[in-house]
Amino acid sequence: DMMAECMSAVRQVKDNVTTLSHRVTAIETPTRAPENRPTVVSTPDERYQIPHHDQMDASVRRDASDAPDREERWSRKSVDLERWHLKFDGSSKGISVESFVFRVERMREQYNISYHQLFSDFHCLVTGSALKWYWQVLEDHADDAEFGYFELKAELLSHFKTADSDYEVIREIMERKQSTQESFEEFYGEVHNLTFRLRKKIPERELIGIIRGNLKPYLGNLTFASRITTLAELKSECKRAEKLIKENRSRQRAVNEIEFSEYERNIEHEVEGKKIEAMNKSYPYKQPHSVSGPSKVFPSDHVTNQNAPSCNVKNPTIHSFCPSPFHLMLCLKCGLPVDHYAKVSFDARKEEKCLSKFHDMLCFSCGTNSSFCVFKQNTGNSKSAETSGNSCQPKKYPEM
Repeated sequence: DMMAECMSAVRQVKDNVTTLSHRVTAIETPTRAPENRPTVVSTPDERYQIPHHDQMDASVRRDASDAPDREERWSRKSVDLERWHLKFDGSSKGISVESFVFRVERMREQYNISYHQLFSDFHCLVTGSALKWYWQVLEDHADDAEFGYFELKAELLSHFKTADSDYEVIREIMERKQSTQESFEEFYGEVHNLTFRLRKKIPERELIGIIRGNLKPYLGNLTFASRITTLAELKSECKRAEKLIKENRSRQRAVNEIEFSEYERNIEHEVEGKKIEAMNKSYPYKQPHSVSGPSKVFPSDHVTNQNAPSCNVKNPTIHSFCPSPFHLMLCLKCGLPVDHYAKVSFDARKEEKCLSKFHDMLCFSCGTNSSFCVFKQNTGNSKSAETSGNSCQPKKYPEM
């Protein structure tokens, strides 16, 4: 029984093998049939029909033959990347790496070139330290056949992209103020480069508020009352304000028109001019001490100082005590008070008169040259005179 079962099993296996061989032959016969099939002339009533699998093989062969042609057409497409006027130097002063990649891919779409050609001519788009880095990367991946544009893009972003978080970038945007000599276009360009580095963009209304708060004072005042809801409106309004200010500065102005900045520069000289003119009215025969700064002519109606006392220089009379330390000063050359030579006869003391300009000065507070120092007659500060190196001071008069 066992032997009979084994023989039947062997016969069954042989039958299965035979059936499989017949099936394989039936499958291989249609594929070899077109090569050995004789030429058939088609007629309107009888046409030769190509099997479906033959049509598939023909389409694959046609696509394979067309692929080199398409690659050849891509390679024949000549595009000068230098005409894009797009360079990346890898420094912080130029455009950011995110902005550079965005512009490169947008230009690729416009010129309709392949990624393969963009990768081949990528050296035309970099300069400076970025160009050195580019050749180093190509040398490192010289044996990698799969290294292409997308791998180069990942390396570029990984190397040159800043590691700042969105919080740090937003803080930098909020601290970026427009300088006095900076135009709005330059200021907005810097802010735009910072916002392009953000992973999550700032809402437009909030960004408008930040920019308006960082404008120059006069530009912010001119655009304060304007209702602005978009960045385009903000740029238009700021350009209009800058144009208005530029035209206002360039036009011819009347005599009574003074710019605010010019008024601030001249207000100090105007105050000094009022004091000098008041002293000239009190002492017409004596020239006041020269005041540093540009000479200006001040109208008489600007002088309103009526508190300057009219004193006789030869017989000085102090109407009120002046707290200015000027009245306690001594001449460093002769050691005498400021009004010493005004009290004595000029002709009698001509040979001993000190030539220092100190004796021609007047107090800016009260407009007089009176001294509060008390000396004996014909005495002075010999120690001050000796310190200044003046030997003309008489030594026989002791100092008080």
